[in-house]
Amino acid sequence: SIKMAHIIKSLGFAYGIFVGGNWLSNFVLHPQYKLDYGFLNKYLGRPVNNLWWGTKTEHILTIAAPLAVTDVAISEWLKKRYNAKALTWKSHPGPAVFHAVTFAIAGIMLYVVYEAYMNPLIKPEQRCKYIVDHIAPVSAGSSTMCHVPKSFEIFKPIMTAPAGMGFFGSWIPVAIAFAAVKGLGTLDYGSRSLTPHEKKMNGLQIFLDILHSKTKTWKK
Repeated sequence: SIKMAHIIKSLGFAYGIFVGGNWLSNFVLHPQYKLDYGFLNKYLGRPVNNLWWGTKTEHILTIAAPLAVTDVAISEWLKKRYNAKALTWKSHPGPAVFHAVTFAIAGIMLYVVYEAYMNPLIKPEQRCKYIVDHIAPVSAGSSTMCHVPKSFEIFKPIMTAPAGMGFFGSWIPVAIAFAAVKGLGTLDYGSRSLTPHEKKMNGLQIFLDILHSKTKTWKK
């Protein structure tokens, strides 16, 4: 049906811009560092540690799915409720902000639950703690999504550009949103959130080991 085709197209578009925006946000949050893209590392001239789990590629390609589902589902429900063709800052500021914040919290937490039970790097006894530990930072980070409807208005000219430019133009405000959620919520920025493998690739682990040994010596 036309309705189903519209939903499928919306899901595909949402998934695509979430993948692109999340990828771009890494350049904002970690501009000077090499990141671990798993199996893609061999094409980037970087050592491979894990092919999939615990890598940026896994995060980018996986979290986009639940976010796309919650984005489209909540958006369609609100548009039906308010009899609106679109939820924008100008036409429906309240519902637009509600949509941005709630779909982010729901989508990210769905991803967290998936990670807890599917990621072999997380031990079974750590699953519940992993989920609970993410509730507060995810909620805090998602609260920054209230700026999204306004930023979409600002970037509307490039988001509605003809052909594929609108799709790629949408990556910019989405990247800003991802950077805000990850940076302010889970404190994913700079060197503080790099994995041990990423620290090793960037030569930080050696520095940290030396600093740790010096600290132990000073304590003695």
